[in-house]
Amino acid sequence: MHPGESQDPIEDETGAGPLPDLSRSIELVQLIQGGETGACGELFERYRPRLLRIVRMRLGEQLRRHMDEEDVVQEAFLIAAQKIGEFELRSHASILHWLARIAENQIRQKRGHYERAKRDADREVEMRPLNEGSPGFPVAAKELSPSQKAIRAEFEDLLDSYVAELDPPEYREVILLRDYYEEDWEEVRSRLDKASVAAAQELYRRAYHKLREKMKRHLERE
Repeated sequence: MHPGESQDPIEDETGAGPLPDLSRSIELVQLIQGGETGACGELFERYRPRLLRIVRMRLGEQLRRHMDEEDVVQEAFLIAAQKIGEFELRSHASILHWLARIAENQIRQKRGHYERAKRDADREVEMRPLNEGSPGFPVAAKELSPSQKAIRAEFEDLLDSYVAELDPPEYREVILLRDYYEEDWEEVRSRLDKASVAAAQELYRRAYHKLREKMKRHLERE
C-alpha cells in the first residue's frame, strides 16, 4: 500500500515484488553525494529487478533479439553513477523514473545504431551479384530454490512480454506506473492526464482485464 492511501481494492498481479526500504535508499544517495561512491552499487542493486523488467518492456520483442536488457541496465547504472550528484531522491518512483529515462536514452541510441546497420546490410545485399548466394511474489529471490527462481524468471518474462503488447498503449502505461514504478493514484492520474483518480483506476481495471484474457489464452494453449 502506498503511504497515505486507503487499502487498494485492486490486487497487483504483475509479481513485481516488494520495494526496498526507502529510508536506506535516501541514506545511500546522501552517502554517494557526500563522496562515498562505493555506495552506488548497493543503491542500484536495490532497483535492478524492477528496472530490468521496465527495460524489457521498453525494448519489446523485436529489439530484444538484438539488445540484451542486462547490458542496457548496466550501461544506465554507469551513466547514473556519473549524474547522481544532481539527483534528489523523493520516492521509489522518482529513482525508477530517473533510471528508466537514462535506460530509454540508451535504447534509442542502440536502436539508431541497429537500424543504420540494418539499412547498410540491406543495401549490401541488394548490390551482391545473384550468383553469390545469401546465406521472450512477493517471495524474495534469496528465499527461492534454483528451480523456483527459474520458474519465477520464466513467468516474469512471459508476463512482461504480454504487458508490453497491451493495446491501446494507455493500458501498458497505467500498469507500468502503478505496479512497476509504484506511483500513487494521484500521480498516475496526472501522468495519464485523467480527469479523476477514479478514471485512472477504471483504466487500470480495463488494462488488467485485457491482460488476464491474454494470459488465460496462453495457459489454455499449454
